[in-house]
Amino acid sequence: MMTVTSKNGLAKTKQLWQENIAAGLELLIVNLMPTKLETELQFLKLLAKTKINCQVTFAYPDSHHFRHGDGPLVKQTYLPLSQALKQNFDGVIVTGAPVEHLAFEQVDYWHDFCRLVAWAQATNTYALFECWASQAALKVQYGIEKTARKAKLFGIYQARIQAETNHFLKGFGSGGLLRMPQSRHTDLNLPPKLPKDLQLLASSNEVEAFLLATSDLKNLFITGHPEYATETLAGEYQRDVRLGKKISLPSNYYRQRQIVNSWQPTSVRLYTNWLQVIQKIG
Repeated sequence: MMTVTSKNGLAKTKQLWQENIAAGLELLIVNLMPTKLETELQFLKLLAKTKINCQVTFAYPDSHHFRHGDGPLVKQTYLPLSQALKQNFDGVIVTGAPVEHLAFEQVDYWHDFCRLVAWAQATNTYALFECWASQAALKVQYGIEKTARKAKLFGIYQARIQAETNHFLKGFGSGGLLRMPQSRHTDLNLPPKLPKDLQLLASSNEVEAFLLATSDLKNLFITGHPEYATETLAGEYQRDVRLGKKISLPSNYYRQRQIVNSWQPTSVRLYTNWLQVIQKIG
């Protein structure tokens, strides 16, 4: 039987999955989102849908200054990144973070993030970066910058597959399409010619790059949030309205005033492919 469990974190995972698990992949999740519990559950549920055995350890950057009340609890339940990097993991997932308004070097845990990227490159650890983390990792590895958007990219967007034979796109089919939640204020400033070991996997005219990967498959860069639950974008919209921010309803999210989760098949397929790459190559 497939199992996904968490060794630590805020979620009561024993109520969701078996306590005793078969041998599986050891994953580290560096959770940079302010909604720690919600984000934990999103990733654990997505990993469970892949039907691949996983054990998950959550970590936080040592240098991060918590601005939310759950800071002390996170420090009690998460591993400091400095300790996590002394252990062995098959894969690491780094979440998005609401720090797009800052230059990369102004983020309080920037040096921790750079250390994490260097650790993943130096070890046999496969890395998956999402949203801000994907932009930050591309900055560290290739010097690729980000640019501010005039309006927030917010909603469900569709991309066309650019590299059908890539392992990460197995099962999407010839000319396949993928859908993904996007929620960000910045775009990648990609050069006209990408570095030779970096490949664009999926893109659209509206969203530029959706997915990029290195040729050795050790790094997968996802510019959106495939882990988002059905109601997540609605919650973000309501939050921004309460804060008086200029925000439009999420695009391509509602049909006849009902939310339609059109991205879950993409998300499950993408994460399944990533885990299978680790199983076969790692």
